Amino acid sequence: MRVISFLWITETVEHSGLSTFNCITVDILVEHAHASLVLGEVENMFELQATKAAPQISTLLMARGTALPPVLWSEGSNSTAKKTLDTVDDPQLFAPDKLANDLMGGAIRSLLYLWNGWPNECSMYAQAAPAKESLYLMAIAERQRGNAGQAKSFFQQLEDHDIYARLFECATEIVGSKADASLGRFGEILKFNGVWEPFAFTDMFEQVRTDDTKIAVGEFVRKMQHYEFNLLFAHCYKSATGEDLLMRATADHDPAKKIAKEDMAAKRDRLIREKAARSLRRSA
Repeated sequence: MRVISFLWITETVEHSGLSTFNCITVDILVEHAHASLVLGEVENMFELQATKAAPQISTLLMARGTALPPVLWSEGSNSTAKKTLDTVDDPQLFAPDKLANDLMGGAIRSLLYLWNGWPNECSMYAQAAPAKESLYLMAIAERQRGNAGQAKSFFQQLEDHDIYARLFECATEIVGSKADASLGRFGEILKFNGVWEPFAFTDMFEQVRTDDTKIAVGEFVRKMQHYEFNLLFAHCYKSATGEDLLMRATADHDPAKKIAKEDMAAKRDRLIREKAARSLRRSA
């Protein structure tokens, strides 16, 4: 049980085949309710349950909202979130959870800077993370800054990571259902190698970063980058505190329900971001 200051869903009710939600916008004790960073209609995906994290971290995660973020996370960077991260120490950031691994605590701080649009600070704090996570974080930060070659250099040093298997599983499912030629080629690379391909994904990211007309590829890059963050954040948070933030997502194949959920998600995202912004301003 912990106090969280957001708009939270307290109940889901089925009515006429559609999902509706009862919400409150006050500080509450959270036990079973959760807000998740959800990515799409894919069977083999996991959601990041943000409200299971420490309250301050939950606030920083939800400051961007629950909608799919843009390709470049520095667009709409959150200066209030940065000020919070600049000023709070690890005991404050993780309270009431106990930080069992200081190096993973550095990785979490680095990820929160990255998520809120500050890749330079991400790289700086990544140096305090464990070796593998440090390389991964610096690779993502360089990719965000448009330095594809440097990003690939860090990925080459990294070689492999625990989250790669789930990235591969999700990516192969998504590209298998798309007709776009670029996604088809990426799918062939994945199929041939049988593993996640951070180098090919970096090339695809760079393609989208410099040409926003490729809508299908852009949506895929945004989803996979978001999912990559969720998996890496959950991996680091579990190592840092012992708390598992992942929950298997469920795809809804009913078109009417899907549309209703998307509409509700958009409204919820706006309210959550507004609530998180107010909470950050109060704590800054």
